[in-house]
Amino acid sequence: MASQPCIAGGGTPHRADITIFNNIDFPLELDMEIKCTRQCGHRGWIINSGKIVEGNEPPKIIKPHTIAKFSVSGREGSAIAPEGKVFYTNKAQNMNVVFAWNYSGWTHFPHNSKASTDIAGMPPPGWILSSKPWDQQLKGEANPDTWTYKIRPFNSFFNEFINAA
Repeated sequence: MASQPCIAGGGTPHRADITIFNNIDFPLELDMEIKCTRQCGHRGWIINSGKIVEGNEPPKIIKPHTIAKFSVSGREGSAIAPEGKVFYTNKAQNMNVVFAWNYSGWTHFPHNSKASTDIAGMPPPGWILSSKPWDQQLKGEANPDTWTYKIRPFNSFFNEFINAA
């Protein structure tokens, strides 16, 4: 499997159409320092199984307060569902964001797909809350039922508590 390219056309079993809501004031750029683990030489993501659907690749830039979309799937003729990560960064703000998916597909019961949004980094000096890391200022959300991911500023502690309840 390591010799298969991470972007491919063909059939799309276990397709997940991923939507990312960038609800922050900064653009996110595909992190070109992250190398694909396959021999195809792509950068910005790691695909453990499945593929990125050709023509529906992750965008190079997600502008502030916009929505981005891309699609992943299993391989044609395979029961293995997609699993991987796409990496975004904002170097000026020293921020890294990882959107991960692990689609369990119809071969697993109960349906146990997973999705996550991880935020890392420390704001540069001079930022209003530069003493707090980004993961304490921004909230990453992910829903594997709808394959939606959100990154947004934290609300007040009270509002976050109410939303979690």
